[in-house]
Amino acid sequence: MKATRAFYFSSRILEWEAKIAKIANFLPSAEWLTQARAFAAVLVALSSGCTSSSTPAATCGKAADAGAGTWTDTNTCLMWQDPLFVDRRNWDDAFTACDTLELAGYVDWRLPTLDELRSIARGCPATATGGACTVTDACLESTCSSDLCQGCAELSGPGPGGCYRLSNLIGDCMTTWTSSAVPDIPDEEWTVGFGGCHVLHYPKTMNINTRCVR
Repeated sequence: MKATRAFYFSSRILEWEAKIAKIANFLPSAEWLTQARAFAAVLVALSSGCTSSSTPAATCGKAADAGAGTWTDTNTCLMWQDPLFVDRRNWDDAFTACDTLELAGYVDWRLPTLDELRSIARGCPATATGGACTVTDACLESTCSSDLCQGCAELSGPGPGGCYRLSNLIGDCMTTWTSSAVPDIPDEEWTVGFGGCHVLHYPKTMNINTRCVR
């Protein structure tokens, strides 16, 4: 089953990357190509039906099927790398690390979108999924942010060590990369910081946490 799923998603990603390659010469920069590849991975995930919170837990496969080094959230049907990478890295290295990760028999790992990473936040209503912070995959410009996205008191969350994160996941509370770029600020990406549950954007050159998803 794992090998079949891995082959399916791997082939789907390669299919999208082949399509993107055909228009690569028309893209204005390598940055656009990187973002297009990230978008392709998201399209594959969405087309699989495994990112919807309405997906019945019984069809996720998951907690039982998950291999070592993973944890599956049966509410969203997302499988997370667990624990996250020990070393901290800039965004480009984080993107590559997830894009090339082979874990638990799967090869379709990627950086999570902002909405996906917010889905594992807990204990800070404003920045958890559906909270008053309006930065989402549908609104990624810097102007979408407000003071409500600054999160809550540092290290006062319900998770281990005061993290504002699902207790099932292993790792520190440091700020973590998403695949969601800030359209109006070149070379910055959205992040979620699980120490204070903030949703903020930072330069891609920063070295912070990486946790892959599929």
